[in-house]
Amino acid sequence: MSLQEGMFLCAGLSTRMRPLTDQIPKVLLPLGTKNIFSWTMQYFSTQHIERVAVNLHHGAQAMYDFLDQNDFKQEIHTFEESTILGTGGALKNMQSFVTQDHFFVMNCDIMTELDLQKMYHWHVKNNAMATLYIAPDPSQKYTKIHAGASKQITSILNATPDHEYMGMFGGITIFSKKIFTHMPLQKQFCLVRDLLEPLCLNNEAIFAYQDSSIWMDTGEIELYQNTIKAITQKPLSWM
Repeated sequence: MSLQEGMFLCAGLSTRMRPLTDQIPKVLLPLGTKNIFSWTMQYFSTQHIERVAVNLHHGAQAMYDFLDQNDFKQEIHTFEESTILGTGGALKNMQSFVTQDHFFVMNCDIMTELDLQKMYHWHVKNNAMATLYIAPDPSQKYTKIHAGASKQITSILNATPDHEYMGMFGGITIFSKKIFTHMPLQKQFCLVRDLLEPLCLNNEAIFAYQDSSIWMDTGEIELYQNTIKAITQKPLSWM
């Protein structure tokens, strides 16, 4: 069995990208010859992803119009949030989408060459509740992940003294659908602070998957511009 479905988180307010995102969501911003959403669907195609859930809030109507005017290989399901539910609440709200034993979640401001199927097989082999993609972080800017010899994470927010620094959380996680039984009762919550961190502290099977594949951030204007330059000079392997 392969990894076939996942959630693409697109409901943020995109405040760091204003004024570019005053009228449209971040994923509709151009990135070379396509926009971010179209590139991501192409990436998912190369990873054999067949079904994608997308949460919407800011610029939702622009996304509906875009999806009506374009065809993608994936079966795309939209979940509009009248009030932003947070990264954890978004997963809970899209639970009905999940039909397989495992699914992935990806932030909308990432361009990467990560092999999702390879990560998925590692996740299943380790019988993980959740597996976090860990990328190199030369700038030390992002969420730092430490893990033990088995790559199990016992805390995300506070480094365990005898654990090794692995790199940054790259905004991609593969979950067992058992994760839904551990979610808080409230509708709005943070994926890391309110779900993953308590599970880590409880010694649940939360693992770090370290990979050095190309990873780019488009979530701030300068980073977005840098990504455009980078893929113009050297497109990612799946582009």
